[in-house]
Formats: sequence, structure tokens, C-alpha cells
Amino acid sequence: MENSDLSQKLKDWRRDTAQQEGVELFRVLSNSAIETIVSQKPKTKEELVSLKGIKEKKFEKYGASILALVGGDSEVNESHQPKSESKTNEPYTISGYLNFLNAEFKRFKARVLGEVSSVDVRDGYLFFSLKDKDDESVLSCFMWRRNYELCGISLEVGMEVIVDGLPEIYPPPGGLISRRMP
Repeated sequence: MENSDLSQKLKDWRRDTAQQEGVELFRVLSNSAIETIVSQKPKTKEELVSLKGIKEKKFEKYGASILALVGGDSEVNESHQPKSESKTNEPYTISGYLNFLNAEFKRFKARVLGEVSSVDVRDGYLFFSLKDKDDESVLSCFMWRRNYELCGISLEVGMEVIVDGLPEIYPPPGGLISRRMP
């Protein structure tokens, strides 16, 4: 694969991943990391984590996709098999399992209708809850404050809204949140 083709595929993948996660591009992969990957073309986990900008945590989250792109796969399909079904039968670490679940959840972008039951605006972000009017089910949601301000609406308790988002388990407390997409 030509270096320019690989570079473009990595940049396209980074853009899509950053958009899905609601983060800046450099949080997924820096430009210098992309350049290094293109020049080195790592084929194994060891080769990839030895590169500047790729550590174990980043590998757990994105390594399979990066290696697939370097290997020439034009479409990256995150097909993670649980380690318990692998030949080694080794258990997950908690963070490894949460990363696995979050990678799987990326397939479940959804549009949800609910009533705002709480709003907590903080420095750089917003937490809010949506309640189902039929059975009182509650979904905790997170949104970057910058995206909230760009939406041009002020959420108020009791307001009925439709939100687009991706489910994600936030690792520190292990709670499920829905990350609002702009």
C-alpha cells in the first residue's frame, strides 16, 4: 500500500473515531503518530506500542483497527472476540473489558426520546438525565459544554427532547452514559 493511501486511511479512520467518541482528533491519534505508523508499518502489537504516541491503553482501544489498516484492510470492522473465547482463556482486566464493551457499543448509535429529569452544567461539560414517560426508566447522559452551547437550546427539567448519541461505560465509576453527538 502506498504511504499516501495509508496516511489517508488512518486520517479518515481517526476522524470517524473522534466523531463517534465526541473528542478532538489528537485524542485518538496525533499527526506525528500517523506519520510514524505510515513510515514504520507495524505488523504486531509489540511493534505498534513501541512507537511514540501509542501506549498500552491506546493499543487496547485502537490497536486492532490500526493494525488492520496497516495490513491493508480497506474497511475496518471492529470484531472483538471476548478473551474468554480465545485459545488462552485468560481473564480481562477491568479496563480491558470496559474498552471491549465500549468498542462494541460504538455500533449502537441511537436517537432517543425522553423527558429531561436533571441538568448539571459544569466547567467544560454537561450531565443530564432523560426519563421515559411510560415506565420511569432513566438514562444518564454526558455532553461537552462546547457542543451544548453550539446546539442553541437550554435544557430544562421537564422538557421533552430527542438526542442522538452513543452508549459508553465511563471507566472510573463503571456507569453507563450516553455520549451526546453534535
